[in-house]
Amino acid sequence: MSDYRVQLREHQLEAVRRAAGRDYYGLFMGMGSGKTLTAYAILRQERCKRVLVVCKPRTIEVDNVWIKALDQLNFKVDLRVVHGINGKQKIVKLKQITSEPISDDIQIVQMSHNSIWRDGVDNMVMSIKWDAIVIDEAHAIKAAGSEVSKFFATFARRQPKAKRYALTGSPMHNSPLDVYGLYRFLDPSIFGTNFNRFRDKYAYTYKNQMGITLVSSYKENVHEIEDELARTGYLVRSRDVLDLPTEHHVYRYCKLLPQPRKVYDNIKKELIHLFDDGSAATTHNILTKATMLQQIANGHVRDDQNRLLELECSKMSLLQDILEDLPTYSDSEGKVRNPPVVIFYRFIHDLHNIDIACGKVGYTHCTLDQLQSWKAGKFDVVCVQEEAGAEAIEMTRAAYVIYWSKVFSLGSYEQSLARVARPDEKDAHLHRAEKTRSVITFVHLVTEDTIEETIETSLAKKEDLIHTLYRAIKEKQK
Repeated sequence: MSDYRVQLREHQLEAVRRAAGRDYYGLFMGMGSGKTLTAYAILRQERCKRVLVVCKPRTIEVDNVWIKALDQLNFKVDLRVVHGINGKQKIVKLKQITSEPISDDIQIVQMSHNSIWRDGVDNMVMSIKWDAIVIDEAHAIKAAGSEVSKFFATFARRQPKAKRYALTGSPMHNSPLDVYGLYRFLDPSIFGTNFNRFRDKYAYTYKNQMGITLVSSYKENVHEIEDELARTGYLVRSRDVLDLPTEHHVYRYCKLLPQPRKVYDNIKKELIHLFDDGSAATTHNILTKATMLQQIANGHVRDDQNRLLELECSKMSLLQDILEDLPTYSDSEGKVRNPPVVIFYRFIHDLHNIDIACGKVGYTHCTLDQLQSWKAGKFDVVCVQEEAGAEAIEMTRAAYVIYWSKVFSLGSYEQSLARVARPDEKDAHLHRAEKTRSVITFVHLVTEDTIEETIETSLAKKEDLIHTLYRAIKEKQK
């Protein structure tokens, strides 16, 4: 009898074959291409018994793909989730789990990236003898200076006999240099243990007026990074192995009203002053002012004392117009329904304005904690913070996606796109009109003559936002 209740696809079988006998391997496979099932197949092939799987919290809490994939296996997996409890409780639970003999084919302990290195849990985790360590959504450890990235580098050194696997559809999340943190975990001998040396080998850099080192361009040898990814991992783009719907992108603009414009211009002057006077121009200070500008463009802002000031918001009427223009369909009972929509937003208070706009045009809506109800057709709209929507959840029911506001991250933006533009799960409860999805329309709401236009430019050119802001300001000052 096969180990699997489904037929592994050709690219999955190839990844399993290439990973055979290796101490470490990267599954750099796009969303929807079956990374999780492939990882299970590799763990089975390599006879790993005690396995640590580390994911983002949202993967565990909302749409746990590691649990869902168990239905596709014919071998026994004892999956224990250690999450949602304090550090002391995690330590107790880990001791209990690892003191028991492993009776199933594989025992998996699942934990989250952001808690595994805190409150003494790190020492406990490193003291356990693991056969394999799997980092799901491994781009989470890309920042070389972050605590989580440094933890996994140390963890790998302390567990030299454990096989190491990194799973991500975007190993170069925002830049080719993002692979450094990932390979410091997989094999530090490849790119070294000094990030500045690594960066200088593959990129041209400069210091701006604030003394911040930025990448201006990449050197001719940058292809070596992708060559290394191909040598030590399996690279698969979703569009190469899946029948994905066509993406149609539309940009809709609105104007900043007089009241918020006055507030906006004052904050903008402060930002220009930061660029002109480098003494206080830290990355933190610049991004703080940039965030305030984006908030104002979306109808609210928090001042230096974190007090909320509500402003007029022309995006609300723009969103109402868009929702009213979307075509309805008839469900299996002949009832006229609004189309399924995802609305991505960045700030908590954005949800207040979205809530009002949806209510005025008769769209029922929910947030990510009711994702399953939205999938079942109980709501028209699911409202999702973009960074949460970039995590391991799927929203393939959507025919339309609206970006109310965006984060300053190309990787998060691209992943949020892919959470919708992937093959439909074809759930039986969905009406056929919702399953077909030959085209998904992405509508981007942009406030004219604001930082939102700069964000769109930054994402389109795949640039750092600070670099784009600096250039835009200097061009206007000429």
